[in-house]
Amino acid sequence: WTHAGARALLDHPRNVPDDVLKLIGDGPGKKDGVVQSVFFPGFIAPSDVNATVSHVADHIEYIANIAGRNRVGIASDFDGMYLTIDGLEDASKYPNLVAELLRRGWSREEMQGVLGGNLMRIMDKVDAVSERLKREIAPSSAIWEKRADLPARSWGGGGVNVYWPEDVKAAVEQMPTRHDEL
Repeated sequence: WTHAGARALLDHPRNVPDDVLKLIGDGPGKKDGVVQSVFFPGFIAPSDVNATVSHVADHIEYIANIAGRNRVGIASDFDGMYLTIDGLEDASKYPNLVAELLRRGWSREEMQGVLGGNLMRIMDKVDAVSERLKREIAPSSAIWEKRADLPARSWGGGGVNVYWPEDVKAAVEQMPTRHDEL
């Protein structure tokens, strides 16, 4: 999961439910993964509340308490947001989040994991699997959209921007197109 918070803290379809968080971790029945916590206010705090660094830290801690501190990271979404968290307006404010988590008892090593180490550990494993599969399996000409063995053959399961809050949809529709090639 990436660019998501904990659904138990804010009930939004983009946020990760507890039953999924319980599947991530070490041991039997667990998947080796990481949840990248987002900074978008609409996924972190109720709309009538001014979202703060503390709210982001709450989501990170909630995810970590279920999946493990080595299973959480950050996915700011700064490149796709028109609203920001108070105290996390841009990447120069990361020290505010680091200070908040350190204040809550996170170690230096755990912070290195949250700030990229946990994701890189998983990506290294993904790369290792890719290299192994290149040796074991011939390339496939299967096209994603034509694969009947997959549960969903379109992004998001319901169309473009289906999980965006209504205020985000409205704001995006009003934005001028800057990169029509994308």
